Amino acid sequence: MVYSAKWITQKGKLTQENRDYCAVALCGNKAIYVVVDGSTKGSQSGVLACEYSKALADQFVINAGFDTAAQLSALVNALSDKFKTIYPEGRLSFLVLLDAGNAAFYAIHAGDCRLGQVGLGNKIEWLSRPHTLANAVEDISDECLAKHESRHTITRSFRPGRICEVEITPGPMPRQDKLIIATDGYWADLDTEKQAHFTNGVSGIQITPLDDTSCLLLSNSPNTSDCCISIEGDDNFYLIKK
Repeated sequence: MVYSAKWITQKGKLTQENRDYCAVALCGNKAIYVVVDGSTKGSQSGVLACEYSKALADQFVINAGFDTAAQLSALVNALSDKFKTIYPEGRLSFLVLLDAGNAAFYAIHAGDCRLGQVGLGNKIEWLSRPHTLANAVEDISDECLAKHESRHTITRSFRPGRICEVEITPGPMPRQDKLIIATDGYWADLDTEKQAHFTNGVSGIQITPLDDTSCLLLSNSPNTSDCCISIEGDDNFYLIKK
């Protein structure tokens, strides 16, 4: 059983290019789903986001899939060393969801990309916390966090040449029917009504995002072993299979 994936993305106004990227890697009955948000600071962050997401996916397949979040964490820091002389000024947030080919999965992240469970009425329960100055000392509600000016200051991120202190979402987590991985342009900048429009095409609501806005929707596919992929928006998506 694999997830079907729908990548929806829209460029914002802060940079010349969309710096949100997604990659999916399928290796036998294992998979990783990667969402990356390149920082608006630094001219290299966009291309780093692109190359980083592809490199994670490629290495996952080359290494015949991973079984643990610790293996993914080690790969992240190997890529930090790889990119340190190529994109030294780049920085990004990311979240990687690992399906290890059983009933459980794991997630690692650094920055403000988030993993959520989509429930009844498309209500989202966020399963991971973002790494921002606004919630660095104590947890605050998602509503307050979204409006807090200090949420734009990221306390953990991927920066080439530096150790990336990832957070592992407690697991193994049970498989859910519907999941979402989103950048902050989605979970923080859009209210519930606009999120519904963005993901489901609700009419009558116009979205002109300031920041790049993206989400990856994952749905169980009980009747097929194939991962059905659909893309809406810019062509900043990468898929590799083995």
